[in-house]
Amino acid sequence: MSRATRLVAAVAWMAVLWILSSIPTAPDQTTAGIFVPKVLQKTLHVIAYAMLSAAWLWVLDTGRSATNTNTHTGFMAIGLTTTYAAIDEFHQTFVPGRTGSPWDVALDACGAALAILAVAAVKAHVPVSGKTNHRGTERTGESLG
Repeated sequence: MSRATRLVAAVAWMAVLWILSSIPTAPDQTTAGIFVPKVLQKTLHVIAYAMLSAAWLWVLDTGRSATNTNTHTGFMAIGLTTTYAAIDEFHQTFVPGRTGSPWDVALDACGAALAILAVAAVKAHVPVSGKTNHRGTERTGESLG
């Protein structure tokens, strides 16, 4: 898939997050008439921004290695995701019933980092197709680094 297509996917996910954070919260703490418990709200923050971080990693990946993700690329994905989280939290200060929270940005950054760590862990244990090490056994990829 082309880098442009992957970029469109990442930007589309950012648009979804923007739209969701534009929904006003009523005084009874419901969003669009639905009550969402705080613990679920915070869990969804982590998941949503983990997905965005993975999308940015997908965009930034050069494709040179099926198993190795450069540390710099991982930090770039986390940085882009966290920057967007901060912008979105600021945006929420203008939405009725919502507030921007640095704690939510911190949760989003944790989600971003978890996604990069998860991708690195998976890549570290995925065999490189058709490649063997000097002992004739299948090699595995390397994690961030």
